[in-house]
Amino acid sequence: MARDEHEKFEIQFHSKSEKRRSTSCLLTNITPEALTIECNGLTNLQSSWVGKDVDCYFQVKKSSTGNTFFMFTTPIAGIRGYTDGTSVLTLKTPNKLEQRQKRASLRISPPSQYIMGLAVWSAPDNISAKGTLDIRQWGRPVLTYLPEKNYQITLDNISAGGIKVRIPRTEVRNCNLDFSIGDKLFLLLDMWDPDTGQRVRYWLLCRVQNPFIDFVTHDAELGMQFLYLAQPDARNAAELRWNEEPIGSGLDSIGNWVMRRHLELYREKGI
Repeated sequence: MARDEHEKFEIQFHSKSEKRRSTSCLLTNITPEALTIECNGLTNLQSSWVGKDVDCYFQVKKSSTGNTFFMFTTPIAGIRGYTDGTSVLTLKTPNKLEQRQKRASLRISPPSQYIMGLAVWSAPDNISAKGTLDIRQWGRPVLTYLPEKNYQITLDNISAGGIKVRIPRTEVRNCNLDFSIGDKLFLLLDMWDPDTGQRVRYWLLCRVQNPFIDFVTHDAELGMQFLYLAQPDARNAAELRWNEEPIGSGLDSIGNWVMRRHLELYREKGI
């Protein structure tokens, strides 16, 4: 059905790092042994890709039940490139399909006990996420959340690719943010991981995607996309060293955390 309706397929190349390269494709042929997909925008085709696994996500649209999402993992069996920029990948027909969405699209409203802290700073539009950056130059955060202490901002939901936060109207007036699409913000996020029994900290550069002011409460809602991830420098904890690769479709570690919390909520409450 997905082939006949020309649904978009997204393949994701496996990587040892947080970054997973992905590209959109079109399924053109199916046999018991292989799938043929056409892709645009793939560069640096390499014969070494043959035999490596890719994850493939797609959906089937049904008017009665809505969209159903599927994914599968399978190795690349062959690669061909054409002068018009089209690439054709032959994939081994997968043994099974899983009915689930891409992790970057899965979002949850996490239980409050799992959010240990949140802080936001305004970032310059021309910020360069390269090399190191001295945290001490940021000044005090414009918005913070500390459990049982400070509620200038709260986390509404989170996914591998970004978060949505809510800001009370009193803080909207005081924080001096424009709430414009494209604004850059620094974000410090502390989460509790019950699987390891440890706090996990993320330093992120984000882009405001979906600002919204509630006309009744005048609270603000901000959807933010994760752009770059940073780590404290090993020699100077006051400096952040930015990862050179942009986050792209999402952070695997946050996606895994979201998936596990989603399964917990499903088992406990059936949601």
